[in-house]
Amino acid sequence: MTEENLYSRVMKKREVAELEDYILHSEKYEEEAILAAIWELGHRGIAIPGMDTLELSIGQKLLTAQGAGQQDTPVDREPYLVDKLAPKLFDPNSVLVFGALFSVLGGAILMALNLKEIGKTKQISLVVGLALIFSILQSSLLTYIQVTHPLVTTLLSLLGMAILHLLIWKRQVTNAIAFKSRSMWVPVLIAVGVGILAYYSLQHLGILEELGLALPK
Repeated sequence: MTEENLYSRVMKKREVAELEDYILHSEKYEEEAILAAIWELGHRGIAIPGMDTLELSIGQKLLTAQGAGQQDTPVDREPYLVDKLAPKLFDPNSVLVFGALFSVLGGAILMALNLKEIGKTKQISLVVGLALIFSILQSSLLTYIQVTHPLVTTLLSLLGMAILHLLIWKRQVTNAIAFKSRSMWVPVLIAVGVGILAYYSLQHLGILEELGLALPK
């Protein structure tokens, strides 16, 4: 079993007493969180009676669940206990919608921030790189076919976000995880502000008139 999961990054910041609580009061916490705490204690050279037995028991339970095709979803525990540990992420579905409505690159940046939060930093450059390539291809295609309708742009952007979601996010996060939701308002306001600034800049340069997108005077 690989001694790393989505909770490992969080556990590295915990004090020993906090890590011990996951073992001593395991009934309160997620199985993968307990495993991450056990592994972190092991990395620090600290052993607690019953720790190895608990690790084996949880490992067998998770393997059995995976073999039965069950999703590793949060079980019935107090919400604040899950919230105490859970990473703070932009909702993946909201990221898809954001990327479709504003830009694939913008959606990729939010996805990259989520990957950083769960410790999957090696995938960040891949996400941003693919988003840049897709954005260039999308812009070139729309220019070539001379189509500027928002619906077409949105559908193409949705396609790009779906590719990123399936090729990268779903492969890195194969099971459902509990997370604290980050507000989407800041990214939305930034995207709207950038969009308005870009629009009036292009209008001032006369580019929008050439494309037939300028506002009537």
